[in-house]
Amino acid sequence: MIAGDVFSPVLYFLTDKDNPLRNQLESFNDLSLLDIRMALPGHGDVFTSIKGIIEHFESHHKGRSSQIVEALTNASMDAYEVASRLAKDAQQSGDWESLPHILKYIAARDCFAHLLHLEAAGRVMKKAISGRIVYSPAEDGEHRR
Repeated sequence: MIAGDVFSPVLYFLTDKDNPLRNQLESFNDLSLLDIRMALPGHGDVFTSIKGIIEHFESHHKGRSSQIVEALTNASMDAYEVASRLAKDAQQSGDWESLPHILKYIAARDCFAHLLHLEAAGRVMKKAISGRIVYSPAEDGEHRR
């Protein structure tokens, strides 16, 4: 199978769709039904364990979503602020402010895709404050899942 970017951890989220993470997870579900022996991704090495790579991505997205909800516990933040907080919490080498703008953009888009998915699942709430869209954890009564 020529997989393109469907198995990309971040590039899939650069699209302007309503819920790109849901779209990727639905694609994984569809692909898991096929008898794929080898995948040629748009980036990275060829792989043969489709089910293994799908499980890896699903686990990654679940963990990332949990990190994002936890990061929002004491403050409402936009996607860029969440990405910055996660980078600082992970104590990544280098300072967030010194990262190239393209890496900050990709990290913020990744967080935004997760925030859209979390909002659709009822785990976070979106609100506009002073012209900014910020997110916070959903109240217990507003939590749908």
